Amino acid sequence: RAALSRLAQQRHPHLILEENDLVLFSSILIPGNEMLVSRLITQLKLLKVRTLQSADSPQLIHVSGHPNQGELDLMYRYVQPAMAIPVHGEAAHIQANATVAKA
Repeated sequence: RAALSRLAQQRHPHLILEENDLVLFSSILIPGNEMLVSRLITQLKLLKVRTLQSADSPQLIHVSGHPNQGELDLMYRYVQPAMAIPVHGEAAHIQANATVAKA
């Protein structure tokens, strides 16, 4: 979330969010974080960045645990991102995720 906050504040050293980009919140909101997440979403909307979270969707949007290679591959094929930035896990996991994203 720290990197996303920097992006929303236009203070990330390497990336920028552009109008109509989509930020997908892939987990259920943790009780107690409502105000922080609301503030973050407001910052994103001021940049005209689209957001999607469970409350916005008739279908559940939630990721629990860690995906395997097949699930990552399927997700990348569905989403077809212009850029993927693996950020969670040990170095080996991040490297493997990047490899799948490039395929």
